This record gives sequence, structure tokens and C-alpha cells, in this order.
Amino acid sequence: MEKESFIRMMGQDWDFFLLPSAGLSGGIMVMQRSDLAYFSIVKTSEQCVIGELNVFNRGVWMITMVYASKETVNRRGLWNLIQEVDHSSIPSIIGGNFNCILAKEDKKGGRRFRFNQGSLEMVKFMNENDFHEAGFVGPRFTWCNNKKGGDRILERLHRCLLNSLAINKIQITMVRHLARVASDHCPIALKMFDTTCKGRSGFKFEDTWLSFREAEHIVTNR
Repeated sequence: MEKESFIRMMGQDWDFFLLPSAGLSGGIMVMQRSDLAYFSIVKTSEQCVIGELNVFNRGVWMITMVYASKETVNRRGLWNLIQEVDHSSIPSIIGGNFNCILAKEDKKGGRRFRFNQGSLEMVKFMNENDFHEAGFVGPRFTWCNNKKGGDRILERLHRCLLNSLAINKIQITMVRHLARVASDHCPIALKMFDTTCKGRSGFKFEDTWLSFREAEHIVTNR
């Protein structure tokens, strides 16, 4: 995508980095509000983009966006590349489509799940590098083959992994699985910072209060 086309769609306040797809598969786009954060590339490969996200007044985070290969042997290159970068010194988050299932509950339909070499290697990577899976809310499965009946397959392929520093910095570590729209993949979202404006709480009025004289004085003063 050209810079001019991106600006026409998103406006001047956004910046991006694009890792092109190979045909119809793969491809990663990183977008950030240029007035809120700066993203600097550390490493890239066909399966991931690793960079430092400097959130103004919020510190630096190591962010890894993943679109992993379906093949176990190719995913080994992904684990090796991520391990080359020091994630232990700053809060770090790895998120995206890992194309790997870790439990039988993560699949519905198709062949029965078996804990295979690919699953073992992903768990080993997480254990050895202090990465922990965040909980989630929303639909369990994040991918569907868009078929019906007995041919329909649902899988949970998308996850967010955080190191201990990131978990300690984020108040509520929870990923939200969003609805699938015009895709076989379900977007996922992790809220890093609480931006809720803490103003005055809303005032509720009950009809039964009309029976009390004091209610008129309370409502008047609100």
C-alpha cells in the first residue's frame, strides 16, 4: 500500500508498516497513532514483525505481530527469531495467528485434536521465555473454514502472550475476541491502558422516592 492511499483512508494522524503477503496468505500491517506512539522495527520475517512501541508518557513495549506458518518445521524459524530478541528487560507482548492448537477445547469438528510436535514446541517456547497466555472473553474459536454441517471446522488459532513485566503493568490482562466480518478469521484485541474518564457517576431516580419529602431537596441539589 502506498503512503498516499493509506493517508486518504486513515488520515494524517496514523502511521503504518506493511509486511506484504505472499499471494493470498500471510501479510502483516502495523498501524499506530503517530501523535500517541512511535513504532520502530527490530526484526521481520515472513511470519512476524518485531518492534519497539514507544507509547508517549507510557514507556517502551516490545511488540511482536505474528502470522505463523501452518507447517511445524517452518514455525521453528519463528520461535528462533523471537528468541534472538531480548524480551526480558521490557514489557513484551506477542499476538496474532499462531496456526497452532494447544488443547482439545480449541477445536470443534474435523479430525480429533492430538497434542503434536508443533504444540509441544510452542509450549516449550512459552515456558523457556517467560510468556504466558492472557485470558479471553467472547467466542472461543477465532477461525472457521466457513463450511456447513459435518464439514464445518472451528479452531482457536489467535492468541496474546505476555511476559511477566507486561502482566504486572496491565491492570486487567484480558483479550477480547471480536466478531468475524467478511473473513474466516476473528480479530482479537488487548487493551493495554485504561483510558476511561473517571468523572461523576450517573444519578438514578426511583419513582418511589416521590413518597419522601426529602427527595425534592435531593433532586433540586443535583
